Amino acid sequence: MTNPITNPSQPAVDAVAITASNATDLSAYKIRALYVGTGGDVTVLVASGQTVVFKNAAAGSIIPCTVNKVFSAGTTASNIVGLI
Repeated sequence: MTNPITNPSQPAVDAVAITASNATDLSAYKIRALYVGTGGDVTVLVASGQTVVFKNAAAGSIIPCTVNKVFSAGTTASNIVGLI
């Protein structure tokens, strides 16, 4: 899916449920933020290619970063939604 909005300050236009996986590449979705439904750690691969761990992300929080992967290894949060 191509993201029609190029201005990152505008709201998301779609969402996708994310199951953490060490193998699944999410770059085609153009995810601009993550919603964390059940709190915990979230380990991601950001667009720059760096692996980042968001420690103790609270339930209901939004992590505003472009994400290409949500790793199962190191991720304890669940009910994660990618905002597109």
